[in-house]
Amino acid sequence: MRQLNHPYWLFGFLVLGISLQAFEFSGPFPTKDYPYTIHKSGEEVCTDCPSVVAWLDNDRVIFTRLKKGEPFLQMKTFNPFAFNGETVIWDTKKDRVIPYHDGMLWCSYDGYSSIFYNREKLTNHSVYTYTGFIGKEIDKSAWKQGDPLLHSDKHTCVVYDGPRYKPDTPNWTYPLREQDGFIDIGWKKDRNDPRPATSVGVIRPDGTRINLSLTNYDVHGVWWDEWAGVYILNMFLYGGFDKSKGPDRVLTLHPDGTIERYELPYAYYWNKDTVRAAITKKGIVVVNERANYIPARKDTSGAYLIRGDKFVRLNDWYVGNEKAGYNNITRGLAVSPDGCKITYKHTNGLRENTVSTIEMINLCEGEE
Repeated sequence: MRQLNHPYWLFGFLVLGISLQAFEFSGPFPTKDYPYTIHKSGEEVCTDCPSVVAWLDNDRVIFTRLKKGEPFLQMKTFNPFAFNGETVIWDTKKDRVIPYHDGMLWCSYDGYSSIFYNREKLTNHSVYTYTGFIGKEIDKSAWKQGDPLLHSDKHTCVVYDGPRYKPDTPNWTYPLREQDGFIDIGWKKDRNDPRPATSVGVIRPDGTRINLSLTNYDVHGVWWDEWAGVYILNMFLYGGFDKSKGPDRVLTLHPDGTIERYELPYAYYWNKDTVRAAITKKGIVVVNERANYIPARKDTSGAYLIRGDKFVRLNDWYVGNEKAGYNNITRGLAVSPDGCKITYKHTNGLRENTVSTIEMINLCEGEE
């Protein structure tokens, strides 16, 4: 079992309110759209799969590419025991892609990765895992019926013995890191439950509940950002419940309970979504996908860098994974350990017609 080297912050859970932005971004902010070089891996990846893309360090990116002949649309005909593709390592500094291991990258965190692959026929008895740090991997049969129960932390890739505890609540919950517990969003799992929604809160591993000053619309999933040390709250609230506008803020939850609110400029959110977000050294990266259902605004889709009331467009079309909300921890968007670079899955056109690839942008370009 891999051990975490991060402290158990949650015992310091004291702050329950929302504070204004506290993180100080650094360096000059761009003055025009498309300010940085877009580096392309040149490798095709599954378009409609929840592709994992992660940093091993500040230069190397790990992801799964398609093998020759594999379809770029796989989810409609997906065999749960077919772990397609080949996991590779992209050295962005040398611009070189190196084959790493057969199979699909399932999770990667802090240099530790887990890959699922098939050895023989496509059955659960032939599924193996290749896990560990580079040079210290363990190759073994994956869990199958009859084996002792295990559970994993999808934020950190850590595998634990036994089943994960289930919080005592009738509401929808999203898992945080193992040591942090779950976030309870207050909405009932059973739509026929007549009881009203309750407050949003964190349920700690010991069962203690800490209520947070959030509305039930403020949380629609969570993503852990290792560089910033916070959870990004995937929001469902659109500016004043006006569905023609996108969310007007990005909320982050610290493991100690502090909630920070990053206001988005009206000039951005009045006609753009924020379907994914990440915190970087240079500002907040948000992704707009209005092209998905408002063709007249397809020219506004892509990733944007925001700081205060300023924003610039980084690229076009689709950035990250289509199914990155709810419990799907894999955004298809990752920040380097130094906070300067982002890597992401990019689809340059309508998903059903276009293959995807992995790209990288150095937001600190020219400052080294």
